[in-house]
Amino acid sequence: MSYIPRPTEKRYEEYIEKFLTSNSFGSLKFKSRIHQKEDTWYNKDLCIIEDEFIQFFKDTQKEQYDKLLKKHGDSTNSYIVDRLTKRINPKNDGIIKVLRRGVDFNEVSNIKTLYFEPSRDFNKSQQENFSKNRFLLVRQLHYSPHSNKSIDIVLFINGIPIITIELKNQLTGQTVLDSDKQYKFDRDPKNEPLLQFQRCLCHFSVDNDLVNMTTKLNGEDTFFLPFNKTLNNKETKSDGYKVSYLWEEILTPTSILDIIENFVLYTKEIDFEWSDEKGKVVSKPKELLVFPRYHQLEVIRKLKNQVKVDGVGNNYLIQHTTGSGKSYSIGWLSFMLIDLFNNDGSRLFDSVIIITDRKVLDRQLQNTVKSLEKVQGVVKRIDKNSDQLKISLEKGSNIIVTTIQKFGVVVNRIKELKGHTFGIIIDEVHSSQGGKGSKNVQKTLSQDEVDLNDDEVNDTILKIRSEMKSRQKQDHISFFGFTGTPKPQTLEVFGTPQPDGTKKPFHSYTMYQSIGEKFTLDVLKSFTRVDRWFELQSKTSEDVELPENKGKKELIKWVDSNPETISKKCEIIINNLLKITVPSINRRGKGMVIVRSIEDTVKFYHEMNKQLSQRGYGEKIKCLVGFSGKVHYNGEEVTEEILNKRNGVTEKDIPTTFKNPLYRVLIVCNKFQTGFDEPLLHSMFIDKPLQGVQCVQTLSRLNRKSSGKVSTFILDFVNSVDTIRESFKNFYDTTILSEGTDPNLMYDVLNNVRNHGLFTPQEIDDWNTIFFSDKRDDSQLQPTLNKVISRWEELDDEVRDEVRSHVSNFTKLYGFLSMIHQFDNIELEKHYWFFEFLKTKFPISGRKILDVSNLVDLKDLTLDVKGKESISLTPETVELHPPTYGTKTVDNEEEFDFLSEIIKEINEHFHHPNDEVNNGGKKFVENLLSDNEVKNVVQSNNTDSNKYDRLNKIWSTKNIDSLDISTQLFDVLDEPKFREKFIRMLISKPELINQK
Repeated sequence: MSYIPRPTEKRYEEYIEKFLTSNSFGSLKFKSRIHQKEDTWYNKDLCIIEDEFIQFFKDTQKEQYDKLLKKHGDSTNSYIVDRLTKRINPKNDGIIKVLRRGVDFNEVSNIKTLYFEPSRDFNKSQQENFSKNRFLLVRQLHYSPHSNKSIDIVLFINGIPIITIELKNQLTGQTVLDSDKQYKFDRDPKNEPLLQFQRCLCHFSVDNDLVNMTTKLNGEDTFFLPFNKTLNNKETKSDGYKVSYLWEEILTPTSILDIIENFVLYTKEIDFEWSDEKGKVVSKPKELLVFPRYHQLEVIRKLKNQVKVDGVGNNYLIQHTTGSGKSYSIGWLSFMLIDLFNNDGSRLFDSVIIITDRKVLDRQLQNTVKSLEKVQGVVKRIDKNSDQLKISLEKGSNIIVTTIQKFGVVVNRIKELKGHTFGIIIDEVHSSQGGKGSKNVQKTLSQDEVDLNDDEVNDTILKIRSEMKSRQKQDHISFFGFTGTPKPQTLEVFGTPQPDGTKKPFHSYTMYQSIGEKFTLDVLKSFTRVDRWFELQSKTSEDVELPENKGKKELIKWVDSNPETISKKCEIIINNLLKITVPSINRRGKGMVIVRSIEDTVKFYHEMNKQLSQRGYGEKIKCLVGFSGKVHYNGEEVTEEILNKRNGVTEKDIPTTFKNPLYRVLIVCNKFQTGFDEPLLHSMFIDKPLQGVQCVQTLSRLNRKSSGKVSTFILDFVNSVDTIRESFKNFYDTTILSEGTDPNLMYDVLNNVRNHGLFTPQEIDDWNTIFFSDKRDDSQLQPTLNKVISRWEELDDEVRDEVRSHVSNFTKLYGFLSMIHQFDNIELEKHYWFFEFLKTKFPISGRKILDVSNLVDLKDLTLDVKGKESISLTPETVELHPPTYGTKTVDNEEEFDFLSEIIKEINEHFHHPNDEVNNGGKKFVENLLSDNEVKNVVQSNNTDSNKYDRLNKIWSTKNIDSLDISTQLFDVLDEPKFREKFIRMLISKPELINQK
């Protein structure tokens, strides 16, 4: 019988070795060696293969080597190696700096340790030296000066070790977790030179299906990151090992050189720590060696290849969620784009502009991009004024970092730019893309001119066509939009067209994968809703009439902002704050309260402080508020700064102040719901309707990880579980757009406005002639706008609201579609500009505010805190549809009803009939326990599973009768968790039946 070899780690090593050594990668190729414990060709103390580096040095820099040889004679090689390894030492330059910049000697300077591939083929000498890089794969490297321990595979470049790999084979009973364990407990970075921080670029744990990586070995505290294509590589397709991409894509010579030159990064992040509760802040630098994760490498390389094919003038959407390392991806992308060249040696992009949608420039993004800078001056921060931006653009600065707001300021100042090409990277494109910001970017940088050969057009028409042209897609601008929550409009403008007519992101790293890989926490695992039940009573002797729908909304809004309601909500918040939030994250946890308005922010602030003081926590737990503007409260004008000062805040920088352990609660209405990254934020208390992107963005403030943070907590007074689930479902996995917006929709919206006869075509023409005049008198724009507003004010309330909505929708729709389609209808452009200014003339509120505060009293209020729920989501590609932009008209005016009838209807819906629920529930249970059918099921010999199914059916049948008492009682008895708990108790304790 012939011998059948069994799978082993050795055979796995040989498989990887064979691939890397038997394939050529351009002019580069791996060689391999097996290291025996008695071999001396690897210097275990200096961590280098001396012969390899010396040979590389001689091959590529012979003149410099001969100078050293002339001075040092026989000791030349040892002198070179000693100097090289001293500079690699982390206390000096570290591995990255030495590989990128080389080493200086006293006798010769700028000695290269490797050669990168030239961006252009003009330098033949550099191209030749590039091909002389020496790549070596060493199996079973006996790395330790103290023992015979070995690492399965170590990769070297020019004799310098750069990557280590511990292999495990599931077919021999071990997995990637065993590799991790080996690195943690059997690879000592304190005593082994090779394993010190910054001596190698990366350490990989690998089995047949999964890859983990770390850049810093730290004993049992070593933190491994997944380096997989898909979540746990379940969706990764391969004809052999699922992890074959590691050696086929990542560990090839060309890939390694690309990673060293353009990706790996040594940096320091600043952590703010508070040394005491008096507010003394200490900044603590944290050392990092950043090695790109798989999806980061993949998206940059795919974009590089695609842009080379496409040239300038296309849009790309990158759907990367929180936890994707977006700041690094944006930084790497910007440097990649600025290093792309045309065949004639000119740059593909004259400038790369990074835009953030935040008014306060994203410091993390700005610092990250600056830290990636290899040559001083490549990155220009625009952090002063728009003149900085103008000068930078005119000079052709390489990489410009700014905010989208500055583009609007300089639209009319830099139209003269001609012949420039731009790569524009937009952070959080879902929020900036739909407004004027992105249109201003295109318009500002436009180089196109209108065809002047049209003899039929007058000067006004010419200028209008110029405006139309400037908003359309520009051939000299490429857009790269990043977002984790793409709206339909975002997908339509930036998405990649598919053969079936849909549009999808160019690349995705989803919320599902981020949570699964533990880069972010699942904020939906602990959701607690609060049901509110109340009863109103009229306090007027006269039964007044109110608009029915508006009246209901205002009455419910009045209840939610009532001092008694807010008092009870604050009591629940503080209970959970003390019980859940404060003890979390090693007693460092913080909470955020989300409310509807600035007025409610102030009310919650005072009530929270009052109750905290009453409970004895006034000096231990303090609140911050976050809102913009001013509001009057109890006869005084208050601002965010005034309220925060009352709680001892001297800093205007709320994100930094919130790190102080004294401040445990931040109360906001709109501010800090997006773009606020505080890993110590553990809990969120929501008293505001949330939906869609805003819901996901708000709740995702909780998902940042921190040492000791293993969970989050959400308590919601307003939103249903279904609303939250539907909002997150759209962005949990890859999002695509089903079809483009129908351009005809724009004509439908415009006709809905025209049908009300508020203006004539001649008035539109005359107004545009004035608007586009070079010597325009702005006062002449007013009369026509005022006439239209006067006509609008004569309409009924509902129709006025409808017209206002359609005017706004038309400007949004046309501004959006004109970025995608080339419209030849100049009338659309005329109406667009007229409506843009007409919008500003509408009164702030189209209808009188309905004040119900003097009409009703709150007779009864109950807040019912439900149990924690885990909102589960299933990964699936979600297909969004383009918005309709409200083309429907309002047929009927809103009906009015008497206050007494509106109160009665509200009370029927919101009043919790405690007596009915309690008495009805008690009677239901008594009937259930005395029911013969229930008794027979419980006492039968059936399995518990069969008993449960049967009792569940009986329960559902009997609960139908509860509807005769109240729907609330039915809902309580139909609650799955309550029902399951009671039935399980019946099965486990059959004696309850006999007690009746």
